[in-house]
This record gives sequence, structure tokens and C-alpha cells, in this order.
Amino acid sequence: MFDVIKSTGMVQANMIKLFFTVLVVLVTTTVTGQTRDRRAEVSFDGNLKEVAVTPSEKIWIVTSNGSLYSTENIDSTWHYRAPILLKDPLNDFSDQFERLSFFDDDNAIATGYIQGKERDRNGLYRTSDAGKSWTLVEFEGDSWIYCAFVNASGRGWIGGSSGSIYYTEDFGKTWRKLDSPYDSTTRLHYIQMVDKNHGISGALGNEIHTTHDNWKTTRRIATPVDRNKYTAERAMLDDRIEKVLLWDKYVVVNQGGHVYYSDTSDIEWKAFPVHPIDFALDSSTNYLFVVTDSFQVISYSSPFQYQTLTNDRLRRDPDDIKVVNRALFVGYHNGDVAKVTASRLVEVMPFTKDSAIVEPTLVRQGTTLKWGISGNNVYLSSNTEPDWYREHVLNINVDDFRLESDSVAVLRDHQNNHYLYSLRGHTISNYVPASPLSVFMSCPVKLLSMNVGTRGCFHGSRSEFQYHPVSTESLGILKYATIEDNHEKNVPYKNTISISRLQKELTIANAGPGAIPPLSAFRITKQDKKSYLRMVSRWNDGDAVTSDQGLKRRDILFYRSVPSLLDTLRDEVVNYILSETTSVFSTTRNWIVIHLVNRNDDTLKISRYYYTIVPWLLPWEFEYKGQRFNCYNVEFSRLVRSMLPEDFFELEAFDNKYLILDVANYLYFQKRKRSGNK
Repeated sequence: MFDVIKSTGMVQANMIKLFFTVLVVLVTTTVTGQTRDRRAEVSFDGNLKEVAVTPSEKIWIVTSNGSLYSTENIDSTWHYRAPILLKDPLNDFSDQFERLSFFDDDNAIATGYIQGKERDRNGLYRTSDAGKSWTLVEFEGDSWIYCAFVNASGRGWIGGSSGSIYYTEDFGKTWRKLDSPYDSTTRLHYIQMVDKNHGISGALGNEIHTTHDNWKTTRRIATPVDRNKYTAERAMLDDRIEKVLLWDKYVVVNQGGHVYYSDTSDIEWKAFPVHPIDFALDSSTNYLFVVTDSFQVISYSSPFQYQTLTNDRLRRDPDDIKVVNRALFVGYHNGDVAKVTASRLVEVMPFTKDSAIVEPTLVRQGTTLKWGISGNNVYLSSNTEPDWYREHVLNINVDDFRLESDSVAVLRDHQNNHYLYSLRGHTISNYVPASPLSVFMSCPVKLLSMNVGTRGCFHGSRSEFQYHPVSTESLGILKYATIEDNHEKNVPYKNTISISRLQKELTIANAGPGAIPPLSAFRITKQDKKSYLRMVSRWNDGDAVTSDQGLKRRDILFYRSVPSLLDTLRDEVVNYILSETTSVFSTTRNWIVIHLVNRNDDTLKISRYYYTIVPWLLPWEFEYKGQRFNCYNVEFSRLVRSMLPEDFFELEAFDNKYLILDVANYLYFQKRKRSGNK
């Protein structure tokens, strides 16, 4: 649920605002310290998957190791609760808790991958005193429980990897096995019951079934994949039923990230007017709450009638949503929660008074104040003794910062975007470093060294280059060596680069830190387009395509059409592509690190670390005298390319065909969104 494949790094000016939320409601912090917020961030021990909300709107979170946290309501501070079970350091096997399901305020069950007293028995934990104590309940089988549905009458249904459905009528005290249309190959993944007899369920293996007699008999419904609404490229992933609900006379499904609805009497899957990424049913009103791909919350009374619940938007993609008392509750993977009603949207970071604020991750000493930042929390303390209190919560995570004065700090996020934060007014704004390389460029370069390498589980190699002035106009190669298994080998290589060209690219970087070039700056040629089309043709011919590139056989005709569209594209497309952060699971890391040393012995570091090919290896990170900024200058990449031998590995990174490919992927997914697919 929490694997995040891509997240955009684009920062729109209108999004740079303070994240007030519950801080405004509960406490006002001032520099003068008249009221100081000393609540600590809740430190969650273990992974989070779902948020639980009781009928009285108490909010609970259980982590994977059984640690418990709760709050009385969205506006209250949080408390650490006694864990469901204590860890056994001598036992290698550990239960995996995934969710709490509340029948009412007092009765609940905790499910996941939990053993009974014997290894071949399923287990779950049950409370009847609002989480004060928990009892292990065993039932037959050995499976991972993927889903649970409970109601106030004490009935509950659970199921998972074995495909079996288990049922309780006494608030989880006892369980019996029902008939099930699933087995361990299809795996029950989601279940919803309208009443004690009528319900619907979905499996990882591309199956949906309904029942009218509590699973004694079932009816299979054709899935969107069955009806060719989209192509599932990976079994049990692209075709899995993430969520399925009965909604009046309709059924709503999320299959592999694609959301559709259909009349139950005649299955014909259709897309909603707006694109949902998640949904939940308010059973008291029969309204369907939907979170759109732009993070708006919408309430549907029918597939054709809807209204925006609030003009405010969620900050990001939710990981779990629940409807309680006509309000939508949202859980995020880091423990943040939100409540959305027609009157307001409240998003909170869990804070507690059960412990003191710990020393922040980043600390900087001012003249009279000490600043600290952990993630998106800004803290202040006196210089004389540690007495941390919260100044504000930002809507960005901070990787580093420096103080301009006691009241002003320059913040930097993980993508080298810079912001100015002021205690006066508690404001944050975009900040662009002014001529950050001027001091370095005032003196000629006397040495350029470059380290280029790759490392993985079963390989590791790097090359070192050194260039020094051979005339007033050029730098020539002083050394080229390859290092593998700690053995260095000098390699004959002759090359020079123009000093004036190097100065020109540094001047461009100095004049516009972080500036993203237009598409025309890449000088895409007919040959580049032909090279791209040859790559697309190889997919069609069935050639293997490396997973590093994330390429799949998609709509080949669409991909072939992209070169003809390049002249019509807005520069915002390039802005999105180059500022996008791609998280790729890979054991191989590649890098190019350049050090420029001038005659004053000042050093400018320029680096690019990457796991998969990105167009022209943009952006480069420049670091000088404690300041970092991104450089998107493609001509600097061309200069780096000119310093490498023709037989060097991964020279394809310096190729416009990968830029065209990223443009094609962007346009393709935009097309899928417009057609109702994710």
C-alpha cells in the first residue's frame, strides 16, 4: 500500500504555504514565547497500513509490530497505548499487524499475519475494553488476513491468502469458516457486507463475487479486465481487485488502480466523470465519497450526480480512507491523518504530551536563538539550555538549512528547492540563491577531477579523470585510470576541453540556479527521432527491454506518434519530466562526481547519482561553500559527455531518445487518465 513509485518535484508558487491545520486550532506559537507548543511528534514504532476510527470518532493506529496509538478526536493530542503483545527477542518470527477493526467503541479485532499458539493455526487479537487488554483468538487454517469487515451488531467477516472466509456473530469471540468462491491461488483481498446476507468480495486473482445468503452461494461478476477495459500486464498485480463495493444498484471497483462502476443487473464498466484514486461508502446516507487524482474530495449521490465536499484539497495521495458519521477520515503512511466534512478539512500530524520534544535532526545556532528542524517541523530553543518548542509545521520536508539571522532561515528540500522562512509573520517563500558561483568564478580553474562509477551486489567499478590547464584556452587530460576490485589501471587517453566553454556553462548555472530549459534547448534532431523509433520498434518485435528503463509494451501506435507531437508541446511538459523524482528499486547505483579547484584552492563539487537512465543526467547538483542548487543546463551535460571516452559505459544517458521516451510516457499516462484509467 505504501510503495511509492513516483512523486513529482515540481513546486508551484501557489502551493508554498504554511501547513497550519491543528496547530491553529490548538495552539498559537510566537517568537516571544507567550504560548509555546511543547508537544512531541509521535514516534511510530513499525510500519503503518490502515487507520481505524470508532463510532465516536476516536482514531487508532496499529503498527506492524503491534504498537498502539490513539486520540480522542481529530483535534486532540495523541497517546501511546500499551502494545497488543510484547516482542520476544528470542523468537525470529514476529506477527505482522495490519489493521484494527472496531465493532463499536469498546469491541475491536486486530488482524494481519498472526499466529495462534500453534504455527499451523490462524490468530487474531480481540479487545472488549477499548484497547486496555487484548486476547489471542485462534481459528483454523494458516493464512495472512488481507481484509476485515465488521459492524455494530457484532458480526464480522475476514479473509486473505488462503481464500477462505471466516465469520463471527459475537464481536470476534468465536469464528467459523464459510463457503468461499476463492482459494490460495486467487486469494480473497477485499470484502464488504450490506447486511448479514448480502455482500461482495474481490480477489487478487481477477475475480469478483456477490452473495445473497452469506456466501452459501455466490455469483461471479465479470471484471474490468474480463471486459477488456484495460490490459493487465502483470498477473496478481495489474488485475488485482484492490477494493469493491455495492452501492445502491451499482457496483464500484478499483482493479489494479483503475476505478469503474456498473449497474449490478447488467455489467458494463464505465468511468466516473472525474478520475477517482480511492473511494469509500457512507452506509448511513448511501453517498459515495471519492478522492480524485487532484486530491479533491467529492460526494456522489449517483454516478451522474456529485458535489465537491470542500474546496480544500488533501496534501497528497491517501493510503487509507474510512467514512464515519458522514465524514471522510484519511490515513497517510507516516501517521498523519485528516478529516473531511462539508464545513472543513483538517489534516494533522500526530503530536503527544506523553513525551518531550527530542533534539531535532538539524540544529543551527543563532545569536540568541537555537533553531532545529526535523522533517517538516520547525523548532526553537534558547541558546543557554535546551527547551525546544514548535515554531511551525511546514508543507515541505527540509533536508538542510542555514541561518541568515536569528529570525530568518534559508531552507532546502531533497530536490534542492530553496525557501526563505521568517519568524516575523511565520511566512515561507521561494528563494533562489543569487549568483552562488561568483566568488569561485573570479579565479581561474587549475584542476578538474571526475569520478565516474557503478556499484551493485555483484559488481563495482569506477574511473578517475584529471584535467589540468595545458594552455590559456584548454584543459588537457592528466590522468585516466580505471579501478576494479581495488586494482588501478592507467589507460592511454588524449582529450582536451575548452576553458571558455567551461566558463560559459558555469556562468549560465550561476545566473539561473534551478532554471529549467525549454524543449528547444535539447536540439532534438531527425536522427534523435529515428533512434527513438528504432527503440519502440524493438518492443514491437518482442525484444527484451530492461526493467531499469521501466518500459513495457504499451500502445505502440501512440508511442510511434510522439515525435510528430514534439513541436506542439508546451514547455511545462519538460518542466514536469525534469523535476520528477523517480524511485526505483535497484541494487545498482551509478554516479558522476566532478570537483573543480580554482587557484584560490576553492572547490566546487558537481554531482549526479542515479539508479536508472534519466535524460542527460539532469539535474546536476552544484555544491559550493555550503550552498546547493540544481542545474538543468543540457549544455553542461554535453560538456561532461565530451570528457568521456567513446567506449564508456552508459553514454546512452546523453541521448535525446530517452528524453523523447520520457515525454512519450508522460503523454501516455495523461491519455490514460483522460480515458478513466490510472
